[in-house]
Amino acid sequence: MMISEKDYNRFLMLRKRLFKQIEKQLEEDGHCKSYEGLFTISIEFNDYFEQEDNKSEINCWTISLDLYLIAPNGRHHLWTGKTFKEALDACEKDINTWINFHK
Repeated sequence: MMISEKDYNRFLMLRKRLFKQIEKQLEEDGHCKSYEGLFTISIEFNDYFEQEDNKSEINCWTISLDLYLIAPNGRHHLWTGKTFKEALDACEKDINTWINFHK
């Protein structure tokens, strides 16, 4: 299963909201890292010993984010799920919390 158009659009809107908050924070404090707001989406497939019947089944999805300005716990963040939607739900929840904290 790949990323649905609905979830992809949710991700893009979340990224847009995050970038808007980054811009606000930069106006107040210009101290940031060059990777600010870098998202990576990855898919982990089962390894040789975990695959069944030579199927390339997805083991998990990971969304990673490098963020310094508004994240409370460090600079590198990971959310995983059995589906992209599951990883995105967790990611969106945390990022929305961070954005709301800085409003």
